[in-house]
Formats: sequence, C-alpha cells, structure tokens
Amino acid sequence: MALTACLFAFTAWQSGRPPKPPKVRMIPWMIITLMLGALFMFLFAHVFTLFGFETGQMFNRF
Repeated sequence: MALTACLFAFTAWQSGRPPKPPKVRMIPWMIITLMLGALFMFLFAHVFTLFGFETGQMFNRF
C-alpha cells in the first residue's frame, strides 16, 4: 500500500510538470496516476475489511 502511494505521488508529480515543446511524452502519466489512485482505494478498503470494518452494504443482511 505504501508502494502504491509513493508511485501515485511520483506519477502525479510527473503528470503535473509542464511539457517540453520539442519532446513528446511517451508515457501517459495521467492515466497511470488514475489507475494507481483506484488501486490505492481498493487496497484501502481491503485493509479496512481485514481489521473487521464492513465497507460494502449499508443495510444488514438477513
């Protein structure tokens, strides 16, 4: 989870840098940032369920 957070911070920094006109960006940093953000949220929910918190249904099951 910490690795995902560090990679997310790095890719967010890379996507926020201004482009250099003669060079072309070969790596789509914004897409990678969004995917890492989604992965971090899934991992965060997984850790919550490991500690016993319920993150799914709002209502009790019968």
